[in-house]
Parts: sequence; structure tokens; C-alpha cells
Amino acid sequence: SGGGSQLSTQIREFFNEMIQEWTGQQLNHVSTYGVRIYENGAVLAPHVDRLPLVSSAIYNVAQDVDEPWPLEVIGRDGRAHNVTI
Repeated sequence: SGGGSQLSTQIREFFNEMIQEWTGQQLNHVSTYGVRIYENGAVLAPHVDRLPLVSSAIYNVAQDVDEPWPLEVIGRDGRAHNVTI
């Protein structure tokens, strides 16, 4: 039994608490998607999470880029919010 399971649990609990504070809602964790690596030129395809069932977060672990990576997020209010990662 390695530390991976324990680390995954700690990460899930940390983000669950943070997102609950952010949304003001009691959440039931359903899934956690693992680390993604986006290489130069990669595109995160536009998509909509399964509303109204989902509250999502992106945690930028590390990056080494020549220029900032713009990300557009559509809030629950329907408005676009531009975030630079």
C-alpha cells in the first residue's frame, strides 16, 4: 500500500472543502480526474461540465511556458471570465 491512495484522499478532501466554501453548498464527491499534461500547441477543447450537477476546479501543478495560457471559463451566471494560467 503506497502513499498514492492517501495523497489522493488528501487532495480530494482539500478541494472538496475549498469548492464547498466557494459555492456555499454541501457537496458530494463523485469523481476526480487525474493530472493532465498539455504540451506546446495543445488545446483544451471547449466543453460544458454536467450542469447543474458539477462544480469544478483546475489546479495548476506546474508550467513552463513561453507565454501565458489564456483560459475562458463560463460562470454559473452565464458570463465569460478570462483567466490567465
